[in-house]
Amino acid sequence: MGVGFNLLSPKNQDPLIPVTIQLGVTGNPELADEQIIRTNMRRVLARLDKMLRRTPHTFTVISPLAQSTDRFMVKEALAWPVSEGMDKPRLEVVLPQPEADYVQCFATEQAKQEFQELLSKAKYRHSIEKAASQRSACEKANRYVVDTCDVLVVVSDGKASTEQVNAYPLEYARKIGRSLILIDLKRNAITEERGEDNALQALKNLNSYNSESPGKQSDSMMEAEFNVLAAEAKISGLPPDFLNPLREGLMAQYVRADLHAQRYQNHHMRAGSTIYALAAAAVATAATQAIFFEDI
Repeated sequence: MGVGFNLLSPKNQDPLIPVTIQLGVTGNPELADEQIIRTNMRRVLARLDKMLRRTPHTFTVISPLAQSTDRFMVKEALAWPVSEGMDKPRLEVVLPQPEADYVQCFATEQAKQEFQELLSKAKYRHSIEKAASQRSACEKANRYVVDTCDVLVVVSDGKASTEQVNAYPLEYARKIGRSLILIDLKRNAITEERGEDNALQALKNLNSYNSESPGKQSDSMMEAEFNVLAAEAKISGLPPDFLNPLREGLMAQYVRADLHAQRYQNHHMRAGSTIYALAAAAVATAATQAIFFEDI
């Protein structure tokens, strides 16, 4: 996932760490109910918005633009509103074959035109080269989607596809431990499957970090830290504005993380002291009972 430096929260001007989530999308192209698929994709995006409700975020959707399911999800992702100050969702396309050959795989002129329209919106393009067969090329393209994304969104109706290649992305994703969001059209359910990459948990942790205010002390602490670095820079003969990018980006998060660490360290120390005090109180209570109330 792409993690940036900081944006300012519109409410309290706290520096927040933004993130771009790389979403891979895949599904059985034999599923043709566009409205149901797009509705469920909106549910997935809303779920991620809720997960990152205190974190500025946007999406990059990664797809080979196969017919039906993939395109329905891509369209919904590109139209999704994002956090203030963030770029609109982007499209990254991986083509199993050179464009001129791949477009001929689509049976109708409408499908070809739709492909060209979506491809023209792509921010990034990649083509698979030197594949032994069309099936091998499709598998390599699907593998690229899984390898590149943070979370893979998979649409299924619970039925086996007539093409084994359509099941490959999910099998490969589970094999490498990619985090999944599964849309089960048969049960009308959306579930998370956490992989070894811990991507979904990392997003939740980032949102928790952004949710905690560093407090008023952060400005004075950042000023003090910057003055120390500025003095060292001056001694080294660096220009006065050399450290400004650091001050505006990384340093704010360094100070924020340091303040959070100090706060939790204090919580830990207080909790430890409380435990020792309670232990002493328990011993005193037992001793008092033994001395004064031994006959009770």
